[in-house]
Amino acid sequence: MAPYSVWTSTASIRVMRLHWPSRRHCRTHASLRSIVPIDHFELIFNGRVIASHRPDGARTQADVNGKVEIPASGWLVLRAWNDHADPKVQDIYPYASTSPIYVTVDRQAPRSPEDATYFVSWLDRVIAGATARSDYNSAAGKAEHAAIPERGTNGVSDEAC
Repeated sequence: MAPYSVWTSTASIRVMRLHWPSRRHCRTHASLRSIVPIDHFELIFNGRVIASHRPDGARTQADVNGKVEIPASGWLVLRAWNDHADPKVQDIYPYASTSPIYVTVDRQAPRSPEDATYFVSWLDRVIAGATARSDYNSAAGKAEHAAIPERGTNGVSDEAC
């Protein structure tokens, strides 16, 4: 697995795609450097934390090695974040994430029916909210804006999940 680098205001990673013939355990090395203390330093696989580290001491740097199981096709990111704001970071709170590494296991495409269901439901709520509004400049403008999220649900099928 490629080494990761994360900063609090930007994130950097070599974008890569890995292809493995079967599920496997892989070694990881993650590095963190920050101008502010970091509360959470996590490796995420398909949206779920699979490894979590808390930087020691001043909590502004970490170099950790580990071993994780990659059971199926999906994506990995490294994420660093805080529970609260810090005046040195002009944002709601310090947060950084790498770009994903995409993993294909046993030539199977990544699937996430739960994520697909969530986003289709979210788009349905956006459509309902846009349709319920009455403050558009014209009926044509309302129809045009209401059609935008509907295009996002077109083509979503069981094969995509």
